[in-house]
Amino acid sequence: MNNIKEMLEACNFPTEGRRIMLARHTLTDEPPCIINCVKGNPDVFAEWQSVQGAGSWGMQFKHCDFVMSFCKIDGDRARFVGVYRNESGDMPDMFDVARLPERLADAYREKIRGEESRGETVERFLFQLPKVENTFADLEGRVIVSSRGKIKWVDEYNSNESPAILEITRESVAPFCDQ
Repeated sequence: MNNIKEMLEACNFPTEGRRIMLARHTLTDEPPCIINCVKGNPDVFAEWQSVQGAGSWGMQFKHCDFVMSFCKIDGDRARFVGVYRNESGDMPDMFDVARLPERLADAYREKIRGEESRGETVERFLFQLPKVENTFADLEGRVIVSSRGKIKWVDEYNSNESPAILEITRESVAPFCDQ
């Protein structure tokens, strides 16, 4: 496999008529309370990525069928985490911290207190993004792609401009464990 297009084809994942967003996540702007919850925990990662700001990322997630998630490794590289089905469609819920697992909810409460103390108001959506099980299980945490020089990105999948696969590692690495 040389690129994401070939990976999707090898896994028999149909792309025709589906809007797939490729998202490279980073913990760079997150406070320690969120980093400590998410780093190395795929289940918490999935819940964390379900919370999106109402700005550009949230709007892009809002109009897609699937999110193909990657996490920052370093420089120009990102590790494939998994593919998630957008069951919210165009109607995600407004963010409610009480709907998160307790540990992540506590971290978000702390994050929001920090934002409020700085006079920031951040509107957030809560998406329903269950993981597509089994289809990509052998590749999750192993596929390293080129980030094309971007630190954070959300791009619509385009089979003609598919990110290059740089490496497929032997061992799977949990989200953000190799940063």
